[in-house]
Amino acid sequence: MKRFATVIFCSIVLILVSISTSSATPIIGGVFDGWDVDPISAVSIGNDGVATMNIQPYDDNVTAIYLSKSFTGVSAISFDVNFINGDLRVVPLSTQGYIANFLQVSFLSESGEQTDILGYDKNGVYDLSTLATIAVYGDWYHMDITNLGGIAGTLYFILQDMGDEYYSQGLVRNVNITENQTNPVPEPSTMFLLGGGLVALLLLRSRKMHFRSCK
Repeated sequence: MKRFATVIFCSIVLILVSISTSSATPIIGGVFDGWDVDPISAVSIGNDGVATMNIQPYDDNVTAIYLSKSFTGVSAISFDVNFINGDLRVVPLSTQGYIANFLQVSFLSESGEQTDILGYDKNGVYDLSTLATIAVYGDWYHMDITNLGGIAGTLYFILQDMGDEYYSQGLVRNVNITENQTNPVPEPSTMFLLGGGLVALLLLRSRKMHFRSCK
């Protein structure tokens, strides 16, 4: 039941976060250059190329942090994620109420189709579409997705806190996106040379026709 509620909540969070993308701040430089973060103060990029999303405990708030970037013609995605859930009150994790803090990875296509890739909380890593547990809590998890078929959309890493006074961190690294290669638009100089060549061929043919008629 908790997992089902988590899936529903994940979808709601992604919708709300996608609406707020206009307030995002782009990252400049480093391995996450061009990615958007919100809020910027809650995300740090280490020299080791790891993006850390950090939430401190809140008594009566629900807070989301996200790291996202839009891509064109995505055919494959790979990444590593980790999740850390702690307690500043030194209370056993077993006493945690509500839905656990969690890290969600989703892809939202330009057409509005949402693909929830995975979730990660203190219970481990699980497939949001089947709720099957696919890895244990506490380890880096690597994932490869190769069947996206060249769609355009935005990849989201979302850290969600349920206001239960537990701090949490979502860690992301080694994000690789394979985008389909499209035919480049010819540069003006290329078009000029091509046009000039065609004109020259037409003139040459015209001269030949005129020479034959003179005979």
